[in-house]
Amino acid sequence: MNKNQNILVTGGAGFIGSNLSNTLYNLGHNVTVIDNESNGNPNRLLKGINFKSMNVLDYNDVLDYDYIFHLSCVVIRDSENNPENDLNVNALSTLKLLEKLKHSTKLKRFIYASTTSIYGYPETLPVNEDSRIDIRSLYSATKFLSENYCNLYSLNHGVPISIARFSNIYGYNQDASVKWVGVIGKFIDEIKNNRKIKIYGDGESKRDFTFITDAIDALLLVGFSNVSLNKTYNISSNLNYSINNIISILTDKLGEFEKEYTNPTLVDNIPERLVSYKKLHKDFGWFPKINLPEGITKLIEQK
Repeated sequence: MNKNQNILVTGGAGFIGSNLSNTLYNLGHNVTVIDNESNGNPNRLLKGINFKSMNVLDYNDVLDYDYIFHLSCVVIRDSENNPENDLNVNALSTLKLLEKLKHSTKLKRFIYASTTSIYGYPETLPVNEDSRIDIRSLYSATKFLSENYCNLYSLNHGVPISIARFSNIYGYNQDASVKWVGVIGKFIDEIKNNRKIKIYGDGESKRDFTFITDAIDALLLVGFSNVSLNKTYNISSNLNYSINNIISILTDKLGEFEKEYTNPTLVDNIPERLVSYKKLHKDFGWFPKINLPEGITKLIEQK
């Protein structure tokens, strides 16, 4: 791929978005970020990135971009608190962008950031891209709606799309002050500040965690390769750990700390999720390089 591509990243000052935006900029591209700063922080972005503080629903100048990475979203628990906002940000924004982009003569790819939470209660493990969709939250409902919009605009209008389903990404630039930040970043921050960590349920629920650098490497492959055109990929580790496993790793690295078990959350309360990246490996040879203990060590050293 040539350098100096004009690239838009929506939600580009957030956790995943800022890592992506900085990587794209370091690769020599012209990067524009739009973010309403509800969970994003422009201070995460490298100087030279064009930042616009605004709502993605209000942004209209999309026809001059070669690539658009659409990461703007309302996080899963905030979706339940404000369903209308969830619909607007997680779905309507996608529809509005695609409606404009069907007139683009320049766009090479529209990359949509989806979620593996759309698999809900899996019938078999690990889940793959063809597994049953089982919607269990407003968040997964609107994310899957956006996937359908992408596929429809590709089919009916020739908009070049790719879809990436993220599985519990964690790593650099997670802001522990954000209420619903990922559990690993939150735990490390609480422990280092001598605060009691809160564990919802018995700690035995299992998730498939993917380190941010692995996720960005995969996302670039999905976004820029001809092989991935009009395809959907899981970005995952195909390894799952329980919350209690994470507690054990943190105890081993940081020593004993205070913790409290409380009632399980009502959102995404799935006992186990394990996600295959076989399709991504088959098409690109990609595999995650950093396992959970290694990733946690990197975050502890950074913080």
